[in-house]
Amino acid sequence: RVELEYGERAFKLNVVDDGQGILIERMKTALPNDRWGLIGMYERASKIGGTLIIRSVLEEGSEVKFTLPAKLAYPRKKKLKSIRYHG
Repeated sequence: RVELEYGERAFKLNVVDDGQGILIERMKTALPNDRWGLIGMYERASKIGGTLIIRSVLEEGSEVKFTLPAKLAYPRKKKLKSIRYHG
């Protein structure tokens, strides 16, 4: 299941599966030839100002939640400056 939420305060992405789950302890001690994917996801989320939460239960599945504050997620149009002319 994939959910996207374009909220007023934040953009949220939630991915849930009912697969085998992720052994979180293995992720924390990953070696370069091992599984860097999850560590890279944490680093990238942090680098752009977001947060990543991964929850997993072996043999039951996983949930990955990414949140990015609205001020970083949504492009803002520049406000036009008001100019008054008295002629």
